[in-house]
Amino acid sequence: MTTIDEYTAALDEPRASIAKSLRSSLDKGLPDLTATVWHGHPVWMRDRTPVAGFKAYPRYLTLMLWRGGEIVDPTGQLMPAGSGQMTAIRYGAVAEIDHAQVVAWLTDVAALEG
Repeated sequence: MTTIDEYTAALDEPRASIAKSLRSSLDKGLPDLTATVWHGHPVWMRDRTPVAGFKAYPRYLTLMLWRGGEIVDPTGQLMPAGSGQMTAIRYGAVAEIDHAQVVAWLTDVAALEG
């Protein structure tokens, strides 16, 4: 896959709807970053540094924040993931997404990247 639209189109429901919903929040929360497919999944990058993205799994999508461990999460929903300060949250349905909270997390992690 070469584009985020192609990535999303290849997903079944409800994952395709979750991906579209997360993309909307990512575009809103990270308006100055470049959205691309990186290592096989959608990622929003500042220059060559990944900031946030999502990845599809068989039953859910995961929102990933590369420096999420460095921000305050008043909800306690962000879980350590991968290496370093990466955090993630799983979504199995669009209704689970609190878009205002996602945008707040994205704004905070984007500020860390300057």
